[in-house]
Amino acid sequence: LLPATSYDIVIYEQQVGVTVSPDLPLRVAGFKNVQAPGRPQEAGPAEASGRVRVGDVITNVNGKDVTRSKREDVLYLINAERPVTLRFLSIDPS
Repeated sequence: LLPATSYDIVIYEQQVGVTVSPDLPLRVAGFKNVQAPGRPQEAGPAEASGRVRVGDVITNVNGKDVTRSKREDVLYLINAERPVTLRFLSIDPS
């Protein structure tokens, strides 16, 4: 078994900057650049945190366990309010 760690990030910006897998559990499938009005595109807050990696699993949104929730419900929770606290589970590949 590989070691697993969980970590939280808090997002204040409107866009998180990740794409998620279509199936459960929701995994980070990739990153998207974001653009604030009047500013150039840049890495989103999730990628810029340096913690989030492709393959990490979203397990909690604002303290709510979302591991068995529908994808649409999780995305709604992520986008419903700011700041939003996301907890990820990361499996160390090394």
